[in-house]
Amino acid sequence: MGIKKVIFFILIICCLTVVLYSAYEIKVHINEYNSAKETYFDLKKYSHLSLDNSDNTINEYKNVDVSKNLKEVDFDELYKINSDFVGWIYCIDTEINYPVVQGSDNEYYLNHLFNKELNNSGCIFLDYRNSKGFTDKNSIIYGHNMNNGTMFATLLNYQNEDYFLKHTEFYLLTLEKNYKIQLFSCYKAETNGNSWEISFETEEDYKVWLDSIIEKSLWSSTTKPEVSDKIVTFSTCTNNSSDTRFILHGIITEL
Repeated sequence: MGIKKVIFFILIICCLTVVLYSAYEIKVHINEYNSAKETYFDLKKYSHLSLDNSDNTINEYKNVDVSKNLKEVDFDELYKINSDFVGWIYCIDTEINYPVVQGSDNEYYLNHLFNKELNNSGCIFLDYRNSKGFTDKNSIIYGHNMNNGTMFATLLNYQNEDYFLKHTEFYLLTLEKNYKIQLFSCYKAETNGNSWEISFETEEDYKVWLDSIIEKSLWSSTTKPEVSDKIVTFSTCTNNSSDTRFILHGIITEL
């Protein structure tokens, strides 16, 4: 066999190897997506909106006064599944409807589901530095921007002003208290920026930070935070760079 034929066969084998490996990777990703979707769909049986009219469907929830018809969450059962459970986050008429956990670091739940199964979809999680009671000046909640639209992929829709104006309220339910989170700022941020600050030495430092995140916002909001307010920051990856995140900030108030 001539040297050209040997090289040809080697190239064919290399190409087949690449194709087979790529097919395997695609299958793994699809299986992970399906497993994650099934896991989080099953968890929704532990939460539902407490509606005055039981005939309402999910498509009609956007017409409901959510502050008066909050989700009923079975905290005990969810805590049995995962003792890292700290609350349930949702936004009406969006994909965001998930349990929130808090690990001992910000790495574990990047690739573990709520049931702690290894999966790159991960879980929605509170920064390990934050208080579980959301008492910090800035509480940070992370989630992946998944290609299938799950987890925090919805946050990228806030790059559209009309979407931002129509989806300004998040709801966070915890065992101790229920909260509304009123959004006022959204933007892309470099990972070395100040969006992830949690505590501030003085009120003036906090005010400077608040002013800076308002100034960064893509869109103007009538909601304006005061130094007496506490903030929740939602953070997810963008499709542009590994060093860039998409950020939402909102004022958290007890209901």
